Amino acid sequence: MKKYFRILIAAAVCLSGLAACTPETPVGEMARNISVAPGTQQVATDGQSFEATITADGAWVADTPDWISVSPANGEGNQTVKVTVAPNDGGARTDAVKFYSAVGNVSSTSVALESTPLAELTVTQAAGEGQSGDNTISIADYLALGANTDAYIITGTITRVANTKYGNFDLTDETGTIYVYGLLNEELEAQKCWADKELALGDVLTVQANTLQFYEKDQVWEIVNAVYVSHKKSLFDLESDNVTLPKEGGDFEVKAVVKGEDVKADYEAGWITFKGAVKDGENVTLTFTAAENAGMGRSAVMTLSTTSAKGETSTAEFTVNQEGNILTVTVADFLAAEESDSGVYELVGTIEGNINTTYGNFNLTDATGTVYVYGLTATELGYGASNDRSFASLGLRAGDVIKLRGYRSSHNGTPQVKSAWFIEKLASGPIAATVAEFLAAEESDAQVYVLTGTMGGNINNTYGNFDLTDETGTVYVYGLTATELGYGAKNDKSFASLGLKEGDVIKIRGYRSSHNGTPQVKSAWFIEKLVTEEDPGNAVVITDAQLPAAYPEAEATFTEGDYEYSFLKVANYGTGIQMQGKKNSFIANKTAMPSDIKSVTVNCHPDKTYYQGNLKVYAGNAENPAGDALTGTLSEDGKSETFAVPEGCKFFKVVNESNYAVYLSSISIEL
Repeated sequence: MKKYFRILIAAAVCLSGLAACTPETPVGEMARNISVAPGTQQVATDGQSFEATITADGAWVADTPDWISVSPANGEGNQTVKVTVAPNDGGARTDAVKFYSAVGNVSSTSVALESTPLAELTVTQAAGEGQSGDNTISIADYLALGANTDAYIITGTITRVANTKYGNFDLTDETGTIYVYGLLNEELEAQKCWADKELALGDVLTVQANTLQFYEKDQVWEIVNAVYVSHKKSLFDLESDNVTLPKEGGDFEVKAVVKGEDVKADYEAGWITFKGAVKDGENVTLTFTAAENAGMGRSAVMTLSTTSAKGETSTAEFTVNQEGNILTVTVADFLAAEESDSGVYELVGTIEGNINTTYGNFNLTDATGTVYVYGLTATELGYGASNDRSFASLGLRAGDVIKLRGYRSSHNGTPQVKSAWFIEKLASGPIAATVAEFLAAEESDAQVYVLTGTMGGNINNTYGNFDLTDETGTVYVYGLTATELGYGAKNDKSFASLGLKEGDVIKIRGYRSSHNGTPQVKSAWFIEKLVTEEDPGNAVVITDAQLPAAYPEAEATFTEGDYEYSFLKVANYGTGIQMQGKKNSFIANKTAMPSDIKSVTVNCHPDKTYYQGNLKVYAGNAENPAGDALTGTLSEDGKSETFAVPEGCKFFKVVNESNYAVYLSSISIEL
């Protein structure tokens, strides 16, 4: 059921529920008829003053735009007023001076106000020098223009503030929202405008937009260095725009500085009840109570509004989140759950994949699977709330083990965690270090280090003991295994399967430990072998050189080097090996490899982003192998994925089973 309250805050009105107070009548009766002459006025660019005649049968008040003033601004009965229009250095503009009835009799329960003006004086002013005569535009129409450097005038409400020093914020009108990246004052000075103009959330701001560009990293359109034109202060200043309640419910308060005559609360949530309000000057505290929540987490948005005596209106939104029965699940259980905008899930996993450090987008992996987290914030904002870009403040990186909460959602049929928020970090991710830095670090059974160096010394081929050397020093590796076993785990003697030898340059992970006072890498595991100019390795490489410039309609073949390959829906459009999505595009060898394949590595095109899970790799002893897909390991930079191949396989097949195109620079088959 929709709830609506109008809480009056005029000086003579009490704000404590339905309590009565003494009626008071201001001087002057409310006008019922108002007219103004002239009704329209054309004004030159440099501005001017002119007289207007008010004819009224009672008290009235004038409401003006920022660039127009009226003196006197209120009165009673017939009167001549002076209208002053400021000079215009922007585009052509038109607005109206609106004349309202003044406040009438006040009773204990209502204030009589006219909802619409009784008369209007429309003022049109020519554009400033060098400005287009018709350059006022809505946000939606401006975005539709695409990248450009033309000057346009845009007006909207400041709905989210990212940086007050430079003036980075969201500007919203009735047609959409756009990000402003930098606000300059009238003298085109940076880092001054926001503070000097005392701008704040909720203010209605007019800017001149000179550059619209698309910021690839954040995938957002933005106005770069908008120029301030004018603004109207919001009548609302919320102390906070959200609250999170326990599932037991209880009272909560909405505190605001209100410069209007009343407060209206409009929301749809049967579990929230209004209790009362208290006013102290412009400080208003509204009290509500929430019922106990026996189900999953839930949220509600209150639209708060106020209207001034002159008819100006400001609105603000306040979000109420209430915890419910939070379910702690594995990634596999989360993937199997139904989508919900109220059910909150708690997951623990490792941060992996290509991390968007602005919005907090990444893969979360545990022992049961991987799920994409579409936005992680430092605190709970509520389902579907705008991302506040607080992820960077958490200091998280790839490899960190974290606990988070969020909602089960999807995008184009692919499951994802939506509107997630951070709970705690359980373990730190690996730290890339030189040998010298590793030797200087403290011993730890929790912190993992990434080391790159050349193998040497007396190599133990059973347990993987050897010296690792880089340009900063040498450290002893006490046991290297093919996969991670955990700190202190028993060595599984898998080193021999790696085929490593003295002089190989490898990347490993392990823990800082020591033996009889001598530092060593303990419980280490293999990441990758790095190919050097001196040791190119025994690898076959597929590039885009022999691919057609468009997708073939049917399965086709090409020859590169000594080998023939078959492919479907793969081409080179100028961005490497492009594998079409939604079509199960593939590349496979028709000519058997001369020896067993050890691994297949797919390398992302340098101008593109690689998403683990989009490609599947299969291997076998005959053409077009099928069955179970191989397990891939993502590189540290997230730009390549290596799939280990079991013994006895001389054929491979790389398939794009996702809904998205995949762009590769090459495919490397290690023999």
